[in-house]
Amino acid sequence: IGYQRGMETGDLEFAAHCLFLNLWYKFHACYELNSLKEEIIKFGDIVKKIKQETQLNIIKMIEQLVEKLTNESEKPYLFKGSIYDSEKMLKIHTEANDRTAIAGVYLLRMELSYLFNEYEMGVENAVKFKPYLESIAGSYTFGLSFFYDSLVHLAVYDNCGWFRKKIILRRIRSN
Repeated sequence: IGYQRGMETGDLEFAAHCLFLNLWYKFHACYELNSLKEEIIKFGDIVKKIKQETQLNIIKMIEQLVEKLTNESEKPYLFKGSIYDSEKMLKIHTEANDRTAIAGVYLLRMELSYLFNEYEMGVENAVKFKPYLESIAGSYTFGLSFFYDSLVHLAVYDNCGWFRKKIILRRIRSN
């Protein structure tokens, strides 16, 4: 409905925003990935036609993530592929001061790191994510970020010295 209202009123940015949020929520609600792929392509085409580059970039993030999770990859934990390269795009998001996209990159990197047992990499991305937390305040992604932050820190906990363990427990309590 949000997409339709945006199109009817000429608010193309809002319409595109609604489409990317639809995909983002479905991904995190464990929507079946092959069905989600079809919607990603459909919504991506729409957003491209209405020339909303910011939202298209986030749709590409989701598409790359789904691609990583549904196909074999030499390094599935790296958020990089033919659809979206997070290293390259971080520079573009930074130049555009798109803090929401930057937060999305670090959050999705945390998720991939956790899912593919690259926990230290997940911790690194959790630390990089923290300065962008306010850009997603008010969204469910805000809470999701604390969940993955805690997971990656708990995953490295047993291999840490007592001082780092103390810091990790304090961080998890605050999450």
